Amino acid sequence: MSRRQDSSVPTDFAVTSSRRGAAPGDRPATRLPGAGENSGTAVSRRGMLLRGGLATAAGVGALAALSEQQAAAATAGVVGVYNPFDYGAVGDGSHDDTSAIQAALTAAGGDGGQIVLIPGGYSYKLTRTLHVYNGTTVVAYGAHLFWGATAAGSMMNDEGDIASPANYSGYTNHWDVSISGGTWDGKGVASQGFTINHGRNYVIRDVTVRNLTTYHAIDIQGMQHVRIENCRFEGYTKGSNTAIRGAIQIDTGDETGDANPCDDITIRNCYAGTSDESGGWGGLVDCHSVGSTPHSRIRVLDNVAEDVLDIAIRACSWTESIIEGNVVTDAGGHGIYAGLGETTSGSRLLIRNNIIKNPGAGGIRVDPYTHLVPPAAPVSTGSWSYVDIEGNQVYGSSSNGIYLASCLVGSICDNEVIKVQTPANYCIQAGEITAGSAFGVQSLTVKNNRMYSTVTAAVRLSGTYACQVTGNKIMGTTFTHAFSCGDAQRTIISQNDCTSSVPGDTGSGLTTSTWLTVTANCTLALAAPRGRAVPFDAYTAAPASCGDNFLDGVAPAVPMVTTAGTVVITPSAPSTPTKATVTFPDGLFTTAPIVVATAQTTLPGNEVTGVGIGSRSATSVDIWLTRTTTTQTAIAWQATGS
Repeated sequence: MSRRQDSSVPTDFAVTSSRRGAAPGDRPATRLPGAGENSGTAVSRRGMLLRGGLATAAGVGALAALSEQQAAAATAGVVGVYNPFDYGAVGDGSHDDTSAIQAALTAAGGDGGQIVLIPGGYSYKLTRTLHVYNGTTVVAYGAHLFWGATAAGSMMNDEGDIASPANYSGYTNHWDVSISGGTWDGKGVASQGFTINHGRNYVIRDVTVRNLTTYHAIDIQGMQHVRIENCRFEGYTKGSNTAIRGAIQIDTGDETGDANPCDDITIRNCYAGTSDESGGWGGLVDCHSVGSTPHSRIRVLDNVAEDVLDIAIRACSWTESIIEGNVVTDAGGHGIYAGLGETTSGSRLLIRNNIIKNPGAGGIRVDPYTHLVPPAAPVSTGSWSYVDIEGNQVYGSSSNGIYLASCLVGSICDNEVIKVQTPANYCIQAGEITAGSAFGVQSLTVKNNRMYSTVTAAVRLSGTYACQVTGNKIMGTTFTHAFSCGDAQRTIISQNDCTSSVPGDTGSGLTTSTWLTVTANCTLALAAPRGRAVPFDAYTAAPASCGDNFLDGVAPAVPMVTTAGTVVITPSAPSTPTKATVTFPDGLFTTAPIVVATAQTTLPGNEVTGVGIGSRSATSVDIWLTRTTTTQTAIAWQATGS
């Protein structure tokens, strides 16, 4: 049946009047057909929405696709659904529909928060800011809302609930708002998209925001429980602002009240890029301020950012947060950057499984700079802790592939860094002594990363303490060193595979004198055999040995290992040899070691007449004791081998 026919109106709505031309307050009761029809019982608003399908996503989407007449008929008499056409909307692209849409929003807010349906298939001209109120659901699938030549304000915000926004505090001022669908086109004159502040329980999904200037598509200030899903942000112009802005801002609410941090914010499956009319956004997610309390539970998941002008994803003092599964291509700045507030720390940040290609600066950077990228900003008095950078792919970065500073406990594991563009930079850098003690790193694991670049060194350790670098695959064509260390204290560099040439390339060749450079005093362990304590040696220059690290695919000589202990033997009879078997730690030796043993007795040569070694293997040794008495005797032993 054609959707244009009148019979396409849902049959379980008893329509008593047309929405078009009805007075705003004229909402006749809708009655259930059949048995209910004869009883004359009016259907409640909630019951009607459920029966008619308006309360479901499918029902809302279907209504949004209807023509004006069908949408008007389908919502006629349904309490709690407001249509701008009832308030004078025309939807022809030339008539100013701002007042009509605002009237529907105001009526819905006055009714305790209801559904505002902006029918699809129409173009609505707007000339000033719209206000949405608590409890309101705005549905605009298929609708095109654009700003006329005189517009300069936000597309939609929630400042209408309280007369004095400067008095906002906490998360209690605004609540339960949902905005779904629609193309919101700034036409290069609107300076802001959706602004939400000091509230909770907001959902913005399936919207397209295009061609804004100066500020953000969605500005989230001091909010809790916000979901931004399946949205597109296309086209941005810097305008009069001194800095380029990201499509989504996550910041404190100090512009409209107290410095409230954001909590529980999810940004998923969104896109930021250019449009046919405007260039790229500053970034996808922007966050550059925080109060005394960090932003918490921020999740940036599975988004795409293309041709953004600056940092694609920026964090500021985030805790218990995840940046995962995002794809960033051709960003003008860093792919992912996390800084700190002036006095606020960040912790438990997971940056995982992102793909970053050709960023104009570094791939992933976490440091203590405040507000802006270095060196334009001061250093925070806070620090990072428990930062894990795992499973990311960074290709063609203009600066360091991965950089981590000012962090207590973290990991850089299972990443791939390919073709860093600036030879003076590094695939991975941990800490930076030239920037001061605030940039030190402690208890960091750098493990199982794959690096292929023409750089001075693949991994730089600068101002690190109690760190471990192991299992990394380092490939390159002309890098001078695999590792560079400066003031790296009690740091283990073990079992890395350093290959200067790969198929099709001619490498410079890595030798024991070039694989590691030391630029300041360091205490390093260049081997970490299992089963014994790791010895740290002091270095002021490059070491003469590579320990147990591989150079150009050739395994180094296996280092000698020593283990020792005591075994107690009680002779079975006087002057009768008696043995005890000692088992070595699993995997400690690959061949039978040399073993020496001696009896711990005050009368050697009198009652103890012999101590012997027999049946040596890589896993155990037999120790024999002969004594003229049956006195229990302790035997000290030591095994040395490889």
